[in-house]
Amino acid sequence: MLNIVRFYFLTKYTNQSMGLIRFDKISRLFGIIVVLLILVFGAVVLFSNYFTYLPSNYRKIVGLLIILYGAFRFVAVFSKLKNEDDE
Repeated sequence: MLNIVRFYFLTKYTNQSMGLIRFDKISRLFGIIVVLLILVFGAVVLFSNYFTYLPSNYRKIVGLLIILYGAFRFVAVFSKLKNEDDE
């Protein structure tokens, strides 16, 4: 019975014709925002002097690793978006 109620509310309140935002659109937007934040944070670590307590060599390594992770997430998010758009 609980599953029927859940299904009813999910189908009723996630309908695009009602003007409500669907969960997949929110997750797409959230994924893109997270990728951008990761890349910006990696650039800040790499190019700024804000993290002075880290030695310069470590800061470069950590910044590059964060940017590489951001690039990996970028590829993952946009390949997922492309696959969803193809379906």
